[in-house]
Amino acid sequence: MRWVPPSIYTKEPGTWPYYEICQRIEQDVATHIFDSNIQASYAYTDAWWMGYNDVHTVTTKTNWARLNGFGVYAWDISQDDFSNICGGGENPLLNAIKTEMGQS
Repeated sequence: MRWVPPSIYTKEPGTWPYYEICQRIEQDVATHIFDSNIQASYAYTDAWWMGYNDVHTVTTKTNWARLNGFGVYAWDISQDDFSNICGGGENPLLNAIKTEMGQS
């Protein structure tokens, strides 16, 4: 198993925007897992493994923050899927935060 090559967008190994991650998962027919023990998503093939934040993970983290009286911030909004490349609508990660923080 090896590291995934550098992102086309960031040019950095290990720093992939969400829209590139979902494309890579589909392109490589990777297995996607939401691990309920760690409350996070990862994907893998025989050649690579990648942990990342998807809508499920972001919703889970935001829910925890909200229920415990905390807020949430996004490190880099340009790494969300702002063009709906993944098919989950524009800005699915930011929208997941907005939706979850709006819960009472």
